[in-house]
Amino acid sequence: MRTKVGDRFVKQAISKYGLTLGGESSGHVIIPSIWCEGDGLIVVLMTLRMLKDVSIECGEIVNLSELTQGLNVTSQMSKSIDVSPEQKRTVKSEIKIIDVNGVKYKTIVRPSGTENVVRITVEGECKDQCEQIAVELVKGLNI
Repeated sequence: MRTKVGDRFVKQAISKYGLTLGGESSGHVIIPSIWCEGDGLIVVLMTLRMLKDVSIECGEIVNLSELTQGLNVTSQMSKSIDVSPEQKRTVKSEIKIIDVNGVKYKTIVRPSGTENVVRITVEGECKDQCEQIAVELVKGLNI
């Protein structure tokens, strides 16, 4: 399930749909049965516990690379542009899908909720293309 960007929206989806886990690419992982906020140390401890449990079930030590084998990871490029409070107010949140030679890239442009920055994120197949699209989006902001 995808939500709007922001851990606030992740928490709302967890609560609304009774989910047991939620997170963002920024590293906020929320496990409501343990803690109501994103916490990297808890995520590390839970990952180690999972590896231990899987290793016990398999009867041999399983490492993280084995456990995540076959996981499809999408490239992502994020940029933050410092802006004045006035400039920040002029930027509207926008999510678009861009097609580059038959390959789709998701772009997110949004003002930060906590800092005087505009955040640009591009997700897609090729990391270099993500970076190129992000650079073009920054130029297009005219800030």
